[in-house]
Amino acid sequence: MEQPVHFIYIDESGKFEVDATTARHLSCLEGPSTVIAIIGSARTGKSYLLSRFFGWERSGFETGASTKPVTRGVWLWARPHPFKPNTQLILLDTEGLDEPGTLEGNDYDYKLFSLTILLASCVLYNTVGKIQRSDIEALRIVLKLSDYIRVKPVKEGATDHTLSDQLAGALCWVIRDFHLELDDAPDEYMEDAFRRFEMSADGRELVSTLRKYFPKRRCFPLSTPVPDAKNLGNLQDLAPSDLSEAFRCQTEDMIHTILTSISSVKKIVGEEATVRTINPIQLLTLANHYVAALNSGRQPCIQDAYQHLLQSDAHRARNHSLKTYRDTLAAALEASSQPRSADNMALLCATLHDTAMTDFIAQLDSLNLQMQASNFLSSMLDVLKEEQNKVWKQNNDISLESSNAVLSDLVTSCAMDEPKYLMVGGHHNFLKDAFGLIMTYLNHEEMGPRCQLALHDFVSGRLVHLGSTVKHTEAELARREHEAAEKKRAEEIEEARAQGRREAKSKYREQIQEMQEKHQEVCAQHKLEIQLLEQSLKETTEQLEEDLAVAKASWREERMKMQCDLEVERQHSHDLQTRSPISSPGQWSRRSLQRNMQRLSCLGLSKSE
Repeated sequence: MEQPVHFIYIDESGKFEVDATTARHLSCLEGPSTVIAIIGSARTGKSYLLSRFFGWERSGFETGASTKPVTRGVWLWARPHPFKPNTQLILLDTEGLDEPGTLEGNDYDYKLFSLTILLASCVLYNTVGKIQRSDIEALRIVLKLSDYIRVKPVKEGATDHTLSDQLAGALCWVIRDFHLELDDAPDEYMEDAFRRFEMSADGRELVSTLRKYFPKRRCFPLSTPVPDAKNLGNLQDLAPSDLSEAFRCQTEDMIHTILTSISSVKKIVGEEATVRTINPIQLLTLANHYVAALNSGRQPCIQDAYQHLLQSDAHRARNHSLKTYRDTLAAALEASSQPRSADNMALLCATLHDTAMTDFIAQLDSLNLQMQASNFLSSMLDVLKEEQNKVWKQNNDISLESSNAVLSDLVTSCAMDEPKYLMVGGHHNFLKDAFGLIMTYLNHEEMGPRCQLALHDFVSGRLVHLGSTVKHTEAELARREHEAAEKKRAEEIEEARAQGRREAKSKYREQIQEMQEKHQEVCAQHKLEIQLLEQSLKETTEQLEEDLAVAKASWREERMKMQCDLEVERQHSHDLQTRSPISSPGQWSRRSLQRNMQRLSCLGLSKSE
C-alpha cells in the first residue's frame, strides 16, 4: 500500500463506516500484523510523526498548516514490517481528541478511542512540551472504556489473560518539542508524573486504570524538529537534512525501539483463553464487527469478536476450498461435451469431495482452528452437498437436454409427423415407426442419467399424444366411411322404395283409370236403366193419376151419397128424439155415425173430406 487510505469514517447519519476500497486493499495483504495507532490532541503533529515509521522520504498521512483539522475518523497505512519478515506493519492515524469542530461530542471521542484500543497492539500518545496535569487528564477517557468495551470472564480451568492482553497493552507517550533536562530516564519521568497525579483525590482511579490497560508503558521525549517555529506546520515539505539532527536521531531511536521491543503482533483472546494472531483480513473483520456493535448501541465484546473472527476465518477457508472444488469440477465437466453417466458422476463428485474436505481441514490447521474444526466441518459438508446437488442438477439438465435433442433428431429423420398417419391403417404404421425410433434411441451413445427419463417423458407425452391423435383420426375416418356406406345404402334403399312407390302409384293410377272407366260404363248403364225406370215410373204415375182421378170422382159421388144419408139419418134421429123419450137419441146417432165413418174409411177418405 503506497499511500494511506481512509479506513473508518462517519457517514451523514453519524454512524461509523468501514471504507470499501480500504477493505479490498486489506483483503489482498497476508501475514501477521503489528498495529500501531496514535492518539492526542488535534494539530500536534500526530500524522507527521506516524508517517516516519515508513521512512523520511515518504510523505505519508496528510497534514496541514492551518487550525482546521485534516484527519477525520481513522486513516490506515500498511506496508511490510521493516524488522519482522512476513509481517505487516499497519499504522492507524486517528482524529484529534476534544476537537471543537466535532459535532458528535464526547460520545464520539469515547467510541473512536475504544475502536483504537480494540484494533491496535500499541498506542502512541502524542503531546507537546512537557507532561502536564492536563495531558494526564486528557487520558481520563480510558475510564469510559468499560462503558464501551465488554470482556467476558474466561471459562473455568482456562488460563486467565489480563485485560491488556486483549486490548492494545502498550502505551508510548511521545513528548514533542521537549526542551528540559531530564534527571532520570524518560520512563521514570513519566511514572513520576503518574505518581504525583495519583496523589490527588480524582487521580488515583485514572492512574490505576492506565496501569491496568497499559502494563507496558514507555516515554519518548523528542526535540523540536526545526529551529524556526514557522516551519512546524510544513514539516512534510522539508527534506530530512532540513530537520535537526537531534530530532531525527531521537525519532529513529524511538521507532526502532517501538518496532523491535515494544510493539507486538496484534492478538485476540477467546473465552477459553485461546489466543489468535491477527492478519490484515482478520483486522478488517474485527473492525467491521466493532463498528456494527457501536452503531447499534451495543458494547463491542472481545470474545464475541473472537467467535466472529473464527467464523469469518472458517468461512474464508471454506470459500477457498469451494473455489478449488468448483474450478476443478468445472474443468472436469468442460473436458467432455457429453453429459456424464450416473456412476461416472458419482465417482467424480466423491473424489472432489474428499479433496475439498482434505484441503479445508488443512486450511483450518493452518489457521490454528483445530479445536473448532468440528464446528465448521458440518457446515462445509452441507455446502458441499448443496454444490454436489447443483452439479448433479446441471449434469441432469444437460443429459435431459441432450436426450431431448437426440429424440427430436430421430423424429425428424423418421418423418414422424401427424399428416403421415392420417389415414385408415395409420395407427398401425405409427406404432411400427415409434417402436423403431425407441430402439434406435436405446442403441444411441451415452446420454447421461436422464436419458431414460427423457424417453419416458417423450413416450408418455409426445408419442402418446400423437398416437392418440392418430388413433382418434383413424377411428374418425373409419366412422365417416361407415357412415358414408350406411348413407349410400340408405339412399339405395330409399331409391328402391321410391321406385316401388312410383311403380305402385303408376299401377294404382292405372287401376283407378280402369275402375273409372268401369264406373263410367256402370254409370252409363245405370243411367240408361234409370232412364228406363223413370220412363216406366212416368207411365205408371200417369196411369195412377188417371186411376186416382177416376177413384176420386167415384169417391166424391159416394161421399155425397153418404152425406145425404147422414143428413137423413140426423134428421131422422132428431125426429125420433123428439117423439120417443124412451131411447137415447145420442146412442143411436153415434152408432149410425160410426157405421158411416167406417164406410168412408173403406173408401180411403178422411173426415175432412
